[in-house]
Amino acid sequence: MSFWNSYSKPYTDKRFEAIQSRIPPPPTTLSILVAEQEHIPELTEFLTKYFGDRKHPTLHPVLNKNDLILYTRTKEDRQIQATIRYKYAGKFENQPIYLIDCFCSKERKTGIASQLLSALHARTEHIPYALFLKEGRPVLGQEPLYSSHYVFRRTHQHSLSPLCFSLSSRQAFVLVEAYRSIYRNMFWLGSESNPNQSWRLWKNTEKSLWALACFQDSFQETGGERIGWMTAYIGNCDEGLEYVVDSSPYPLVWADRVWVRNLDRWMADGPFHWYSYRWTTGLLPAAGSTRGCYGIVV
Repeated sequence: MSFWNSYSKPYTDKRFEAIQSRIPPPPTTLSILVAEQEHIPELTEFLTKYFGDRKHPTLHPVLNKNDLILYTRTKEDRQIQATIRYKYAGKFENQPIYLIDCFCSKERKTGIASQLLSALHARTEHIPYALFLKEGRPVLGQEPLYSSHYVFRRTHQHSLSPLCFSLSSRQAFVLVEAYRSIYRNMFWLGSESNPNQSWRLWKNTEKSLWALACFQDSFQETGGERIGWMTAYIGNCDEGLEYVVDSSPYPLVWADRVWVRNLDRWMADGPFHWYSYRWTTGLLPAAGSTRGCYGIVV
C-alpha cells in the first residue's frame, strides 16, 4: 500500500493548523539506516548519480551530518539503494517547519519509498511539521499547498544592475517583516540563519518603485553552470524583477511563472507543487498580494 493512502489533509481557514496523522509502522523488510559523517561522501555520490534523470540538471547536494538522513542498502552488495533527508527550513507563523528532500530510489514500484517515508514519519514525531517540493506530476490523491510552473533564463551575473543592491539576510528580513505588516496574508516561510540565500534589492526612488528577491543555490548544474532558484519575491512593479534577476549570483535562474509579467526573456519549464505535511493553512502562496508575492526560502 502506498504511504499516501493513509494520509489526508483537511481544509482549513486558519493561518496554521496541525494535523494529527497516524501512519502505520514501516514493514520490517528493510533495514533503515541513519547517516553518520563518514557516510556523507557516499550518499552525495549516490544522489549525484541517481537523482532525476539524464534529461534534467545534475544534482550536487551539500549534505550535513546534523540533518536527519535515512537510507537503505541492498542485501547483496551493500550498495546504497534509497535516501531521504529531513532538515530545518524555517518558520511559518512562528512554527518550525522542516524540509523533506533528497528523496531518491534506484528502484521504482518496489515499496521502498513508502517504507522510507513511514520510517521518517516515526522518527520525526517530536518535530512533525514539514514541507516538500514535487516537480512534474503531482502526488496522486494529495492536495498541494501550491502549484505553479517554472520559467528560467540566463542572467548578467557579473555585476549588480543599475539601482540594485546586495542585502544581508538580516537586512532583507527587516524589509520582509515591514511588508508583511501591511500585507498580513502574504505567505512567508524562511530562516534568517539559513546560509543558502542571496538577497537583491532594486529601487527607483524617483518613481517609488522597488523589488526584493531571494536567490538560493539549487545545487543543480547544466552544461557545467550552476542554476539559481528564486524562492522569494516582493515588490510593486514589473521592471524591478528583471533587474534583480540580472543581479543574481547565478548564471541561470529558475523562477515562479506567476512573478514574471513579461516572458520575452524567459523560457517555460515544467510544473512544480509544494506540499505541507502534518500541518495545513488557509494562507496560499501568490494569493496574499496583487503581484503574487510570497517566499518559501528553504
